[in-house]
Amino acid sequence: MPGLAEDQPQQDDIPQKQLGKMGEPIGAMDVKNGKAVACAMFYTISKAALFDNFEMAGIETDEMVSFLTDESLTDGNGELKPSVKFLFIELTAQNVKANPERNITDLRIISAQTASYGGKDTKDSFFDLYPAEPVYFSNPKGKRIGDDWKEYYDYKLPVGQTKTFRVGWYVDTEKYDVKNMYLTFGYEEYQKYIRIEI
Repeated sequence: MPGLAEDQPQQDDIPQKQLGKMGEPIGAMDVKNGKAVACAMFYTISKAALFDNFEMAGIETDEMVSFLTDESLTDGNGELKPSVKFLFIELTAQNVKANPERNITDLRIISAQTASYGGKDTKDSFFDLYPAEPVYFSNPKGKRIGDDWKEYYDYKLPVGQTKTFRVGWYVDTEKYDVKNMYLTFGYEEYQKYIRIEI
């Protein structure tokens, strides 16, 4: 199942120590005074589901970020293609010692594509979901002005507080393997991945 033709795989495997499971708190790093601080924030995915549309997830049209709907997701009439589904994730963020100005919604979805080599071996290559931006966030801090939002994803969480929120992405199931997707955050050796079980 290919990613977009212009996409390049981000990596070929996930180190076991960076891989987490749904239902388990997964520590995210932060940077303070130029130094990495491990497990400064914890994320826990409690629910994940794939719906034919956002209405089936109980979301109203005016809660969505419609201007982020990319042309690659629509047909000639501007409607979402039948292969485009709505990925709905509920997760909890807990700020243990992260900078309170950190944006807790800095999250990405990647999808693995398995390929055979010589008819024997298989290897995964990971592609960023495109479009990468979520089209739904349950706790926007900003205000809606027409079809636009101000600071829709800009959510800060004070140290010692916990917040449960919901995020949604459009996924073209013809381009991405929905049975092999991961929520990821952080970077380099501190990057963490949670396998999404739908």
